[in-house]
Amino acid sequence: MRAAACLAVLAGTLALAAPAGAADRNHYVVPAGHMTRFALSGTHGYRISVSVNRRNLVTLRTSKGPATTEYVVADRSTSKFGAAAKFPRRGTVAFSFTPNGRVRQLAPIPTCGGARETSHEGVARGVIRFRGERGYTTVRTGRVRAEVRSWPRLKCRFINFRNRGPERVDAYFYALSTGDPFAEFTATRYVEGARPWSRRIEFNAGIANVNKAMAVYRIVSVVADPATFQQPDPEKMPELLTLTPPSPFSGSAKVERTPESTFTWSGSLKARFPGIDPVKLTSPSFATSFCAGRGCASQVPDDFFDFGR
Repeated sequence: MRAAACLAVLAGTLALAAPAGAADRNHYVVPAGHMTRFALSGTHGYRISVSVNRRNLVTLRTSKGPATTEYVVADRSTSKFGAAAKFPRRGTVAFSFTPNGRVRQLAPIPTCGGARETSHEGVARGVIRFRGERGYTTVRTGRVRAEVRSWPRLKCRFINFRNRGPERVDAYFYALSTGDPFAEFTATRYVEGARPWSRRIEFNAGIANVNKAMAVYRIVSVVADPATFQQPDPEKMPELLTLTPPSPFSGSAKVERTPESTFTWSGSLKARFPGIDPVKLTSPSFATSFCAGRGCASQVPDDFFDFGR
């Protein structure tokens, strides 16, 4: 998902992944490691998953329909496979892991030379308590089936996304803001025949709130028909682009070239994320880029990179 990728870079979430070193131009290295994880059913139809990695980070993810939200905090536990973490104003995840003796080898990873992960099944016991913003979902339990996945040192090849068979792109727009919160919106149009007509357009939006206590990443993603992505003249650099994504988006947005040959990104476009007020996705503070036909056009505000100063 493109929205998540840019948010991860800007918000510093690359630290959440296992450390990796470059093996060569075509491969990367993942050190040996492990992760404890389990899944729960939250209220209002949400699926909740919890994972703890070897870098002392606990991630609680909620998902339903087009929306996914991740909450990430530091693990204070000294247990190798357990956790002890507080999610400020949201809840607590504190448990120990007891294996039950069942061990299985998972399917080979094709991009990593056929290496396999190992799953150690067991039970997580303790306190798992969470309440999303405005109670959009809640869960509370003291026992849940869990597993610890472990893997050896992996040497994996990079995936070439330029040759993705039927998912070829003929137009792509993004808008990115480094304000508080970080926000990104993308719109992708796939070539005719690559997807069913009703799913040729993909819209993604994401926002990130990061502080020392907790990082929160919210993403929504939907597909739509070509009428939601209007480009007057696809054979030339566009003078106007209008976007009207379906729910959980509302409103519309317009990209327009001004007489000074700069682009404006305006409109009433908002995204609705679980538990919070709708977030507006248009303003002069967004950097924008649009690629279609034979070229691309980008507009970056003068103070865009001042957020880290």
